[in-house]
Amino acid sequence: MTKKLFTRRAVFFIFFLSGFCSLLYQIVWLRLAYASFGINTQVMSVVISIFMVGLALGSWVTGRWLSRTKFSPLYLYVLAELGIGAGALLVPQLFLLGSHWLLQTGGTDSLTYLIFSALLLSLFLLPWCFLMGATIPLMIAFYNRVEHDRTIFSFLYLANTLGAIIGTMVTVMALIELYGLNLTLKLAAGLNILIVIITLVIIRLKVETLTSKEAQEETALPAKLAPEIPRSSSFVLLFITGFCSMGLEVVWTRTFTPIIWTTVYSFASILILYLIGTSGGLWLYRFHLGQKRTIPIKWLVIALASVSFGQIVLNDPRLSLGLYAFIGTIFIFAFLLGYLTSKQIDSLSGGQAQRAASAYAINIMGCIAGPLVASYILLPLFGAKVAMIIFGLPFLIFLWTLRQNRMHMTNIASQLAMSVVALLFLASLFGTTYEEGFPLPTKIIKRDYNATVVAYTGKTDRQKQLLINGVGITHMTPLTKIMAHLPLALASQKPNKVLNICLGMGTTFRSARSWGVDTTAVELTPSVKELFPYFFADADKILGDTGRIVIDDGRRYLQRKDDLYDMITIDPPPPVQAAGSSLLYSEDFYRLAKMRLTEKGILQQWFPGDKSTTLQAVARALANVFPYVDVYPSIEGWGYHFIASKYPLETLTPEEFVAKLSPEATKDFVEWNTGADIDPVVFAQNILSQRQPITDFLSDNTDLTITDIRPYNEYYLLRGLFEDDAL
Repeated sequence: MTKKLFTRRAVFFIFFLSGFCSLLYQIVWLRLAYASFGINTQVMSVVISIFMVGLALGSWVTGRWLSRTKFSPLYLYVLAELGIGAGALLVPQLFLLGSHWLLQTGGTDSLTYLIFSALLLSLFLLPWCFLMGATIPLMIAFYNRVEHDRTIFSFLYLANTLGAIIGTMVTVMALIELYGLNLTLKLAAGLNILIVIITLVIIRLKVETLTSKEAQEETALPAKLAPEIPRSSSFVLLFITGFCSMGLEVVWTRTFTPIIWTTVYSFASILILYLIGTSGGLWLYRFHLGQKRTIPIKWLVIALASVSFGQIVLNDPRLSLGLYAFIGTIFIFAFLLGYLTSKQIDSLSGGQAQRAASAYAINIMGCIAGPLVASYILLPLFGAKVAMIIFGLPFLIFLWTLRQNRMHMTNIASQLAMSVVALLFLASLFGTTYEEGFPLPTKIIKRDYNATVVAYTGKTDRQKQLLINGVGITHMTPLTKIMAHLPLALASQKPNKVLNICLGMGTTFRSARSWGVDTTAVELTPSVKELFPYFFADADKILGDTGRIVIDDGRRYLQRKDDLYDMITIDPPPPVQAAGSSLLYSEDFYRLAKMRLTEKGILQQWFPGDKSTTLQAVARALANVFPYVDVYPSIEGWGYHFIASKYPLETLTPEEFVAKLSPEATKDFVEWNTGADIDPVVFAQNILSQRQPITDFLSDNTDLTITDIRPYNEYYLLRGLFEDDAL
């Protein structure tokens, strides 16, 4: 094997590993940001934007700087990889510091919080993301000294994308479940060291045969890569592709939630599908390069516009195509973008590092703008359908400019472009999305930066339901009343102050208020708060001086407030495996809640699942923090009420239980009951008779628990393959 062939393969492997690590860092850092800065789409948008800003700046600045330095690009590449590896170890510690600094900035819905969280996240993430962006121009500059390859960008891009696919799959499906978040980061840092070792081997081979000046002199593009459109138009199209692709990823995450659910595997599937589609387009482009022919840009843009509008028709829930349409939409769109983006940057750069870096930076700038526009403007104000249409319009406008300037727009191309316009009108007039759901007689849709919230009524008033991003969150059930009445009755002293984390419909909040106690509910999604009056006609009476709803992350609220509560009730969103939900089931969270309880305060944790190792992990997490824990299996045969305290819990008779209820609380207690349960004593007996000691739910494996760095309930794929009760 010649030195050049070895170097080419080694470079491919290096960028494969680089892509692997890059996605690993994105996944783990985003998860750690949730723990430190709060769970909401604002944090997600900020983290993604910062990551993209770092990549763009790193690429652009390094590309320009390389033309002015005499340092070997490969030595600089080694330093960049070492810096990225150091970031893997430093970022978690920086996040911990930042979370404490932010506690005085208010709730997660405040402008102050958003500004300062963005500043801190930028400070903590930008240096490492900058180094990641710098790796592309550095490697291109080095390779130009080995041989002349004017398509080197697409070669590196393909390697990086393939690594990103494997990195996402291995991280989400294995590493975090097996090793936790911190050890996964350390493994990635080890891979950065491996990259450094391989790079040093290349340096030792002394394969650099051309000076940077000689490499820059050979910039003429072969005919097969001759630009099809003006350079300025190409830059505009690069921005458009980045803007629309990343914006649509945000829209897809919200729109397709009813199909793919809310687990970490659901969100990872969108990313993996997108990356597989991108790599497929890249491979076809590289194949066409070998045959000295590529697909014209106009056809690619027509196809992208068609997919942008056609996805609304294809994914109409009335067609019941479900996952098939979802997979087809994302794969085809990403496939076309993978082909188009690599072709454009190869054509613009001719293999020159500075030009490739500038073109890549412009594409990433679009990637930054897209999610921000989607999250803060299009989705909150207009919804998924309009957002999809708007993200398709830039492709249509670009086609119109080509036609106006008579740039290779044949009659066939023009006719196809007009067909895209017809598809736009079809989607606009008749299409609907999973976000809007099926038509219902009584339905309210509200949107904000965090979610799309739907409230609707069935045949009777008791059949009201709440959906967030198309997923059923709660309905009118006595279970949510028990979450308040049971712990309040078990309290050995009269409760004065209650905290309800996760509002939902507001049933638990309303039941706590029936005791006449000062009650605060913390809810993450602003639209959920707005719908409280829809579910309860007496909402105005429930709210007031001693009843309030705060928009914030429940965990952050406990951290930033010094108040003590007689009861804290927690009702995490279903399912038990929901992404981010471990932050409300972890030992770290329970320690925080314990600090905010009075000496005889009680914590009620609802577990919306069946017997499983996940149930055992939740039980262990509570038992490791609280000395006294009892479990009350649900009266409906599914789910469990965990009652935890710092003091021995009372044992009440049904009569004693009911005696503690005020007339208003008694009325609320049996409000939705039928049959024998309409008698409060009978209903209390049915609840209290379910009581079981926590020891019945503990595994012999004392390591089976949930912590912030071991989110056991969220990552379950491997054990789900081998254990029947894993979920």
